[in-house]
Amino acid sequence: MRMDLRRQACLVGALVMTLAGCPGDRPPTEVAALREQLRVPVDGLALQPQFAPRLRLALEVPDEGLPEGLAIEGGRQSVVSAKPYGIVLRVLVEPVDARTRIGDDPDHPDAAAPWLGSDTGIHPDDGRVQRLARASLGPGARVRHGVDALDRELRRELRRGWRSGPPDAVAALRAGRGECVDFALIGVSALRSAGVPSRVAVGLARRDDQLVYHAWVEYWDARWSTWDPTWGEHPAPATHVRLALWGTPSVAALGDVLGRLEVSLQPGDSP
Repeated sequence: MRMDLRRQACLVGALVMTLAGCPGDRPPTEVAALREQLRVPVDGLALQPQFAPRLRLALEVPDEGLPEGLAIEGGRQSVVSAKPYGIVLRVLVEPVDARTRIGDDPDHPDAAAPWLGSDTGIHPDDGRVQRLARASLGPGARVRHGVDALDRELRRELRRGWRSGPPDAVAALRAGRGECVDFALIGVSALRSAGVPSRVAVGLARRDDQLVYHAWVEYWDARWSTWDPTWGEHPAPATHVRLALWGTPSVAALGDVLGRLEVSLQPGDSP
């Protein structure tokens, strides 16, 4: 499930840097160009509720089509039809219920089992991570309720801000600050430390009246459920659209659509 650390960190780190508004060592013109690549205007999005429970969106790359390898389908996302240069995607927010308890016999399918253990930037065995997990994800707690507690603990431990170095859960905890990918990596590290399959989703999320590239958490609670630790949204609204999964080749495929992806609202699933 691993991919080259340098390639992944360069791509996602560039996304994080721009979303944070921190230019680093890049010239202003380059930062401005990258920032434009990371914004995806969507006609009619301003008319949708901020926390939309469901949406139907067309995702297209004009003249070429979507590259292979994106992690679009699965969980709460389903492809409903094809378009000449892309797809129509339905996003349906999962119900707000608490299905399983931490420490119960695993009920996750084989597809969820690989999302445990260490990976690039994910450190479930680190002492800081384990202390964070013990404070919020104790045995017997409902997984969903534990995530709510973890969200509160994480806000006490971490503030949003740019730091040097690649995205990494332990480095962000040491620094006491991080961006969206760091928040998600810490959340996943803590959940995996408690034995809950979880992963970092990378894709588009609504900010004001446009979509921007962002990262959040998906965790297993008898289904894949969403949590955005950066913005404190649990579950995440339907305007969080997963395109890739951290630590897989889908992140490289995501790089192929930056600045070229077009998104439009489709009839049929408006709230």
